[in-house]
Amino acid sequence: MNRYGRGFVLSAWLALVPILSPGAAQPSRTAQGESSSVPASLSATGAVVVEPVGQIGGLIKAVTIHGSYAYVGAGTDLMILNIADPAHPAPVGYADLPDTVTDVVVVGSYAYVAAGDVWIVEVSNPNRPRVLGHVLGKSNKIAAAGNYLYSTYFDPDTWESGLKILDVSDPQTPRELSRYQTWLPIKSVALAGNYVYVSVDRTYILDVSDPRNPREIGVVDPRPNSIHVVMGNYAYGVALWDTTPTMSMVIMDVSNPAAPRIISRLNMPGSPNGMAVAGNYAYVVGTGENYQGGILHIVDVSSPHNPRHVGSLNLPGEATDIAVSGPYAYVTDELNGLRTFDIRNPGSPLEISYFPIPGTVGRIATDGSYIYGIGSKLWIIDARNLRPPWLAGYYNLSPREVRDIAVANQRVYLLYEWGLLEIIDVSNPANPRLMFRSSLAAYGIDAVGNYLYVGTYNGLQIMDVSNPSSPRLIGSAPGSVDDVTVAGDYAYVTNGPQLRIIQIRDPANPRQIGVYEVPDATEVLVYPIIKGVGVQSNYVYIIYPGASASRDSIGRLRIIDVSHPEAPYSVGLYELPPGWNAVGIEVGGPYAYLLGAKCSLSSLSPDSSVLQILDVQNPTAPRLYRSYPIPACSVYIRKAADSIYIANLSDPMLALRIRELNRSVYLPMVLRHR
Repeated sequence: MNRYGRGFVLSAWLALVPILSPGAAQPSRTAQGESSSVPASLSATGAVVVEPVGQIGGLIKAVTIHGSYAYVGAGTDLMILNIADPAHPAPVGYADLPDTVTDVVVVGSYAYVAAGDVWIVEVSNPNRPRVLGHVLGKSNKIAAAGNYLYSTYFDPDTWESGLKILDVSDPQTPRELSRYQTWLPIKSVALAGNYVYVSVDRTYILDVSDPRNPREIGVVDPRPNSIHVVMGNYAYGVALWDTTPTMSMVIMDVSNPAAPRIISRLNMPGSPNGMAVAGNYAYVVGTGENYQGGILHIVDVSSPHNPRHVGSLNLPGEATDIAVSGPYAYVTDELNGLRTFDIRNPGSPLEISYFPIPGTVGRIATDGSYIYGIGSKLWIIDARNLRPPWLAGYYNLSPREVRDIAVANQRVYLLYEWGLLEIIDVSNPANPRLMFRSSLAAYGIDAVGNYLYVGTYNGLQIMDVSNPSSPRLIGSAPGSVDDVTVAGDYAYVTNGPQLRIIQIRDPANPRQIGVYEVPDATEVLVYPIIKGVGVQSNYVYIIYPGASASRDSIGRLRIIDVSHPEAPYSVGLYELPPGWNAVGIEVGGPYAYLLGAKCSLSSLSPDSSVLQILDVQNPTAPRLYRSYPIPACSVYIRKAADSIYIANLSDPMLALRIRELNRSVYLPMVLRHR
């Protein structure tokens, strides 16, 4: 069921609008990517809206420790963990925020969180954090002391960037006091007494004794790239050299802030992300050597002029931030969660706990009760409780990319690249168990009941998996298969531009009974590869790339009548605008749910995706009913009953609920970028 290749704050509100009569039926419609403002009526069912339910996981980028609590940026949530027992961190509270959390600082009863804007969260009761106020302006790094907040800002439209100084004595109405403008976005902010160290291409030292009038008094040029910690007369930072994947820890003498001096450097493998200093040791985390996994370095800085590397530890995923409290270091693993290390022996740090947090996912399967997401692990998420910490369990994947996933009868089937199949028993989600692993050269899978349907180069294979530890091949049908989707007595398999229909009423004797070939194969360079298949009643919905008159890629949905499977034929066509790819299709009732995406290869150009609800009551004239923009690179969609789950490339998974309204109500929805 390898249907497609490869968060958001959701604001929703109700507004009464007139319901219009459907227009004249047309054989083909073209959609624009914008959200619809006046939906057409559906005579049989009334209005349907999509409501936000939750955002699941996301990149894990920030951690700070305050008292017995760890404050972790988990996607778009500030998650609070009780770490009174560091070996057993326990979640106690969370706050939903409108963007990916990139930094967090706690002062007294308040957490200051960079998540798009800067958000002020009361955490006097960590079990019930409350968002009190926020500061407009995209920020990625912050510092705070007393009644003052120091926040970076960056306007992507004007490219203005710099540092804001704010009075937060009233956390509900923070007041901007002054700005210090820089010519590039600020990478880090460190605060020490009356001085703020901001790192851009070089590090600038600001005197902020008068918060309304910050003065630049010193500069370090060239590097370090960023200063993370200032203690006493020394500032500690890191530099990444452009010519090699090597970083340097840099120590500066700042006893005279107007004349800072670099006094030592220490080269280490990897690329730096975060740093902490405690006692006589500095701790640096980042991407591992050759950009593989993550790394933790420990450096003895008891002699600032002669720092010594004393220990390091490779991590499974990229280490994005670190906080040290007593004999423990807390490290965020970007795609996996929070790791706690005993650092009493600096030469040999020991991991004592791992708190899993689902990172981003690229593929999804669901049985209604649980969502199974493929990311750095197989994440098992309770679909009935989409609040942090989300997880019901997880399974460590083999070190290969997962090509496809299917679920049936409390078993998850994983198909990896390079020919590997795993069957996982998930009857106890907290303890998934490997039941079977074997080489299997295949491209796509689907599972129904006690049968596994496998698409291979040689054809469709059907396996009896009633004994999952010993699956048996019981039937096959010839012909190369890219993907397989099973519905009722038929398997709908794809190969290049072909949709082939195989009768599987007798699993031991499957036989092909019909073929449909996409007619506009000549419109693309080679031929359209069918990217997704949806089946409902007597219709099959296929998505594939085509080409427009301008030769831009265009996503297409074609509706095939299979009421006579021996002679399938096209009855309807729907197109996305040029440049948009169709990446997913789901069908339910009188609607098709089409996921389109326009993913950018450049950080300067934002990703765009769209969830379009199509009225397919008349399959000869599919038409746009509603359109919900998603400012992210969406890659996968799954529907189960009245729920929709959308996976995004580097943003949280999005959970939506379909709701039918039998009155004239329109519910627009804004999905704001992480």
